[in-house]
This record gives sequence, structure tokens and C-alpha cells, in this order.
Amino acid sequence: MTEKEKRKKIIELVNELLTYEATEERESEIFLEIDKLSPDLYWSDYIYWAKGKYHNSDGSLNMEKFLDKIFSYKPIILPYRK
Repeated sequence: MTEKEKRKKIIELVNELLTYEATEERESEIFLEIDKLSPDLYWSDYIYWAKGKYHNSDGSLNMEKFLDKIFSYKPIILPYRK
């Protein structure tokens, strides 16, 4: 799956999550699905805890800033030593 496809799928899932119509079971499924798609393990923090930074003035999520943030994540890979 390309990054563009992942971004599109994450948008769909986040929009579903933020409608508050999903059951608790469906919310868990969405979280697991986004966990698999997102390179950034802390993606949900940017939705729920970083108010203002990745949100529009009306409080809605700025999807472009949000996606740019999670896809800019680069893990630190430490060299293996014996």
C-alpha cells in the first residue's frame, strides 16, 4: 500500500472515529487499523491531546497537518551489537 493510499484510508477511519457514531467495538477496530497504517505510534495524541497544533480554529482536526505529522515520523533504528 502506498503512502497516498494509507493517507486516504486514515482519513476515512479518523472521520468515522470522530463522528461518535461508532460502537466501542468499532472504535477499537479503527484504532488497530490506524495503528497498522500509521508510522507514528502516537497518532491518537495529535487528535486528542495536541489541541490547536493540528486543529483548525473551530476545533476540527486539520487533516493535512495531522497526516503530515504522522508521516514525517522516522523511527530511530539502533545498530545491533553482539
